[in-house]
Amino acid sequence: EGVVPFRYVGLPVGVKPRSLSTWEPLLEQLRRRLNVWENRYREFLWGGGRGARKINWIKWKVVCQPKSNRGLGVRDVRAVNLSIFAKWRWRLLQSEHSLWEEVLVGKYGNDILSETHCGNFNPPLSSSRWWKDLCQLKERVGSNWFSSQVFRWVNIGVSSRFWSDHWLGGIPLCQ
Repeated sequence: EGVVPFRYVGLPVGVKPRSLSTWEPLLEQLRRRLNVWENRYREFLWGGGRGARKINWIKWKVVCQPKSNRGLGVRDVRAVNLSIFAKWRWRLLQSEHSLWEEVLVGKYGNDILSETHCGNFNPPLSSSRWWKDLCQLKERVGSNWFSSQVFRWVNIGVSSRFWSDHWLGGIPLCQ
C-alpha cells in the first residue's frame, strides 16, 4: 500500500500544490542545473566563472549570429522569448476557441481578443507573470512592432469596437 505524499516523475503528488515549500526542492534542482550550464557557457566563451574578471574576446551579439555570418549560432534568449510572446499574442487574436483562450477570457474578459497589444489594458496585480509580460510587449521592446504589423478585417464588425479600437494613427477615436 502506498504512502501519500509521494513522487511521480520527480514531481510531488499528494501535497499542497500552491505552497512554495512544495516546489522549492524542484526549483533548487533546476537552479543548480542551469547554473552548471551557464558556467560552461562562460568558461567556453570567456574563460572565467562568475567571480573572475577576464577579457570578453567575443561580444554576445557576435555569439548569437548564425554560423553563416561568422557567429557561433547560439540563440539569443531574449529574442526567442519575444518571438514566443508574439506567437501567443497572435494565437489569441486568431480566436481558435481553444481551452487556454477560454481560460484567459474567463479571467481577463473579452476585450483581450481584439487588442493587438492589450491597448490600455493594465493587467491586474493578481495576473500571472506570463500574462503581465504578454501585455507589456510594447514596453519591453520599446516600440509598437507587433501591432504595427497586424491588420484586421472589419467584415461585419462583430469583433470591432468603433470608438475604442486603434484605427489610423494608432490611437482610438475616443481620445
